[in-house]
Amino acid sequence: MEINKNDEVRIYIDGYTSEGAGVGRIGKYPVFIPNTVRGDYILCRIVKPGKTFAWGKCMEILTPSEERTEPICPHFYECGGCAIMHMSEKERAYFKKDKVKNAFSHIAGMDIEVAENAAAEETGYRNKTQMPVASDYTQAMYKNRTNTKVSVPHCVIQDESAKKVTEIILSYLKEKKIPPYEPTERRGVVRHVYTRVSKSTGEILAVIIATEKIDLKALEAPLTKMNVAGLVLNINEKHTNTILGDKSITVFGKNFITDRLCGTDFDIYPDSFFQVNKYLTEQLYNKAVKLCHLTGRETVFDLYCGAGTITAALSKGAKKVIGVEIVPSAVKSAKYSLERAGITNAEIYEGASEVVAPKLIEEGEKADVVVVDPPRKGCGEELLSAIARMKPERIVYVSCDVATLARDAKYLSEHGYKVEKAYPFDMFPFTHHVETVALLVRTVSAI
Repeated sequence: MEINKNDEVRIYIDGYTSEGAGVGRIGKYPVFIPNTVRGDYILCRIVKPGKTFAWGKCMEILTPSEERTEPICPHFYECGGCAIMHMSEKERAYFKKDKVKNAFSHIAGMDIEVAENAAAEETGYRNKTQMPVASDYTQAMYKNRTNTKVSVPHCVIQDESAKKVTEIILSYLKEKKIPPYEPTERRGVVRHVYTRVSKSTGEILAVIIATEKIDLKALEAPLTKMNVAGLVLNINEKHTNTILGDKSITVFGKNFITDRLCGTDFDIYPDSFFQVNKYLTEQLYNKAVKLCHLTGRETVFDLYCGAGTITAALSKGAKKVIGVEIVPSAVKSAKYSLERAGITNAEIYEGASEVVAPKLIEEGEKADVVVVDPPRKGCGEELLSAIARMKPERIVYVSCDVATLARDAKYLSEHGYKVEKAYPFDMFPFTHHVETVALLVRTVSAI
């Protein structure tokens, strides 16, 4: 059967893409249709046919799935931030667990055991938001894969106090007629309003990203009343999708906030990595530490350690922990946090994990356990190779992208390791993202 653009077909949704679009089939030919749910029977218009699959648009839901629900956010069908809010809680859990299982199956060729999806609070959970500024001076998001802004004044996953701070800033920018930046025309001044909230203390760090220096001093009085610990102006003149620029000016207060995880305080700067969902982060870190099976005799490598959050948790059960991180402000924060907490059996090295860790191994450092928490791109092969040669008994892999986790697990499985189990954590409710912790153990045949 030939499939052409604008064809309309009746189709049953029986699965999902990794980004949460429904999958239906015309014979064996898959069609990906956003905003549909497994069990929906729909009328679909073909939008973009291809050789192996097509993209479609749902024109009418003929018979809705029992797992379909009304999104709680009024901006859901326009905004690109959340992809699966139209699914029931049960179906969202199914989707995320299945996403992990499918990634290992399709990318690594592994049929692994996957635990039930761990979940917690679903609204107001984000302690960090970076919102573009719309032309009407409301906070916005970009439509998926576009530079088109969508006004989202009532984002349900944003911290409520951060939302109020953002509104004060936007009102000031509107009053002063400081124009929002428009990426398609490459004109305007204010790019993003960025907030970080300490869920432990309630203090807020506000960052305004602009293309040039602007006068923000008048914001000190109203923002201080909102528990804003500091306001930072970040200058980003580049016409790219990168949010933060290289130059920052502290307008008032301080350029960091302090938050607490697993009993340790951490100073968080604008460019520091810190998990966005405090409700689940402690559960995730506790699981990662538990999987290490520490007895007090082990040396542990904590690679891509960020502000040292997992490092501190590991130090309580290990003989020695070596953390490696490339971001200077995160290294500074990690060292200070460990010192402030009185942790003496952990040390932090600055540099890329792919460079520092192999060098440490060459110099004779040997880890019994390795924990990695890399960015979305996963680990470099040179790092995986060095780890495999060192032969730690356990590797605990914390991942924000299960596709690169599965890719790296395949490499390690070819070099003496087996994935024992994977644990998904719904760190980003209503989105298609899932945080995963996987345990890899050294096999008898390890090289």
